Amino acid sequence: MARAVAVVAVLAAVLTAGCLTGQPAAPEPVSDPGVDLPYDDRTVSEPGSSVYDNPWRTDEIVVTVDHRAGERNVVPDVMRTVRYWEDAAGEDAAYVPEYRVLSEYAEPDVRVAVVRTVEGCGVHDDEVALGCTRVLDEESRVEGTVTVQVRAGHSPNTTEAILRHEFGHTLGYAHGDRPVDGNETVMTKNLSAQMPADVVDASNRTYPWASETLSVAVAEGDSLRDVQRERLETAARFISSGADGALTDPPSVAVTDSAAGADVVVDFEENATCGGDYGGEPAASCADWTGPDVDGDGTPEYYTGARVVVGEAGHEKPGWHVGYWLGDTLWTDRVPAPFYGWDHPAATTW
Repeated sequence: MARAVAVVAVLAAVLTAGCLTGQPAAPEPVSDPGVDLPYDDRTVSEPGSSVYDNPWRTDEIVVTVDHRAGERNVVPDVMRTVRYWEDAAGEDAAYVPEYRVLSEYAEPDVRVAVVRTVEGCGVHDDEVALGCTRVLDEESRVEGTVTVQVRAGHSPNTTEAILRHEFGHTLGYAHGDRPVDGNETVMTKNLSAQMPADVVDASNRTYPWASETLSVAVAEGDSLRDVQRERLETAARFISSGADGALTDPPSVAVTDSAAGADVVVDFEENATCGGDYGGEPAASCADWTGPDVDGDGTPEYYTGARVVVGEAGHEKPGWHVGYWLGDTLWTDRVPAPFYGWDHPAATTW
């Protein structure tokens, strides 16, 4: 079977190998042939050769990689993935693939997009979507490019596991199906369950949250006075706008009314009991982070929620405390004023 080949040079938009240059002619009907002969009336959309059995109706499936949010080159991971499926696609696959991985191509059949977060994917049950793509079956006919999303910031082993799973969907494999090699983990329903033990922890990620949009609300039973809500909204706008240049690609942060679906829940208490102290004084606020712990090391790989407890001393400036703890998950190069320094300078409008 043909092997995937990486082409480092920038290639022209026309692929010369395997190019279909004209419509195959259908056999003319035979009048009174004397024997029953099959009549082949297939057209260019239904070519007769088995090499055109994939949804794009082409002899090779061209794959490119878009590192829009990548922190490293994942082309080797893609190469290992397509080689795996060229060998492992069995009778349950919708078609037998032959791939070509190119550095650039104007209209690829499959584009691997390395993204910061995978949003709106209904295929998986994961708390954090690690990858997403269309599920193609033997009836699928594709016009244009199919995108395979894979979340950035993973090790090669983890990235390859995600890619194998998502490419399996493009081959028609559903959750629970097994490729010809019998590997039952490739298409497991919960993609996170098959991750290796070297998954990067949230504290070491450039962007650790599961979503690009973050909501803030007060805990059930608490209420916000107008001035408190205004100060929370000030902090939300500060982070959404880039925190005075500290965030080059900030999330969208908004204050909402329901704690049930909020990413960050603010709990007003007499004392903040979940954190340490500053300068020997009791903590004015503290935070607990939640998220999936795929590799069982006791630390989440992504943040899916946070509880910020604000003690009585901070009730008049909840925006500063929420901004401080939320920003603590986002700052990479520097901490913007007024958050740096152990004296925690007051933000009078926060």
